[in-house]
Amino acid sequence: MTMTLLVLLALVGTTVVAGRSCTEQLHNAQNTFNDHLQIQADLDWLSIDKLRAAVEQKFSDNGAFGLREICGAFNAYRKSFDDLTKCARVVELLRDANGYATGVTRQQAFEYFSLMNQLDYTCGGGYEVFTNHDSCLAQQFTNKTTDLKACRDTFFERWNLDPVDTCGYAQDAIDCYKNVFAACGDSAGFFGCEYERVGIHVHFPQCADNFCIVNHKFE
Repeated sequence: MTMTLLVLLALVGTTVVAGRSCTEQLHNAQNTFNDHLQIQADLDWLSIDKLRAAVEQKFSDNGAFGLREICGAFNAYRKSFDDLTKCARVVELLRDANGYATGVTRQQAFEYFSLMNQLDYTCGGGYEVFTNHDSCLAQQFTNKTTDLKACRDTFFERWNLDPVDTCGYAQDAIDCYKNVFAACGDSAGFFGCEYERVGIHVHFPQCADNFCIVNHKFE
């Protein structure tokens, strides 16, 4: 089951599962992820840009081995939940176990679960593509950090101002990612396209017509 099926946006009450609140489970899962990946302990949704940078730096530092490290940490993250389907939701970051606002912004919550969904893709359908282009893709993650952030930020800025054309904004962000990674080849461009597509689609499933294609089989 992919993370795409797990992140629900409906603003409902905080959920308590198997005796542990989702707030507790999310913190525990994030701590587990950080420990396994050996990154700064306090990185989470409140410092989403730093968390993303630390995770994607692993690609640059260790290439395919870094990918295996990330996937091992992500697997441990998933297993930390009593019920992932009930806790991996935006609302569970916006409210604490008592139903009070946590101070987490909607964009922080969106971007956090987008990142986790992107890792789900990278450790699944995108794994072979990444390993075939690990050196170049890793360079793009490191050297094009500003460009990739601009892709994401532009989407959210446009969506916040006027959500009417959400799927159009999403397609622009997807193409933006694709163009960055296409420097490594067509299939790498597909990886970049799909990486951003799954990150957006988890929150905007109505944009099902946004998809990625590659003109020839993967190298």
